[in-house]
Amino acid sequence: MCDLNEFHLFPRLPPEIRIKIWNFSLPDPRIVEVRCGSDSISNKVPIGLGGVTGCLSSASIPVTLGVCRESRAETSRRYKAMFGFAGRPGRVYFDPARDVLYFGANGTGLMGPHAQFRTVFALCESDLACVRRIAVDEAVLGPVSPGYSELERFMATARAVYQILTWVLRLPGLEELIFVSKTAQGRFDPRETHVTEPSPETIHNSKSLLGAVGLALQDMSRNAPSWQQPAWNVFSRKSFA
Repeated sequence: MCDLNEFHLFPRLPPEIRIKIWNFSLPDPRIVEVRCGSDSISNKVPIGLGGVTGCLSSASIPVTLGVCRESRAETSRRYKAMFGFAGRPGRVYFDPARDVLYFGANGTGLMGPHAQFRTVFALCESDLACVRRIAVDEAVLGPVSPGYSELERFMATARAVYQILTWVLRLPGLEELIFVSKTAQGRFDPRETHVTEPSPETIHNSKSLLGAVGLALQDMSRNAPSWQQPAWNVFSRKSFA
């Protein structure tokens, strides 16, 4: 009786057909959250600075990396082992043209969200240069004093976003910049490769993170007129869970 779950003649297919099949087997664009430091996503890394040799991620690894030599070679055309430190090879398999590099809300103490962000940008410059899509959680901006008025909170958030932009503008290949907020309503789908930007009226009337990002981008465009501003928007954190 024929087993429909197996196809023993696959190796006899022409190479160009096999390659197309491997490419069809690759995952859709993913959200890849990266972490570094002793407070790591993985419990397999030794605690302490001795174990910090790069970033880790809980994002699934493309299965075609482990099927056979041919599938691995074809998958490796897109997915690179990236975000290693101090000359060590990276351990996060990432497609810099399609995947979204996400700096999330996790991390505590000395390796909180803002420190995670700065560490990756400081130590992974060459890998970041080819990344096209980045998402930054509002936790990376840091806390705002609870004693601030609404206007003071808004301006403090805009200043924090501006500081993030001073790092982001170093990325020559960046095409898409997403900010992530707990209170935002829109849902983000990484399979949609073109982000629709908010209207100028929506930005102007917003006193939330959306308006703060708009103000910071406006200031950055004035101060760095040669910077090619990426497409941007603010989406709900639920999309990144």
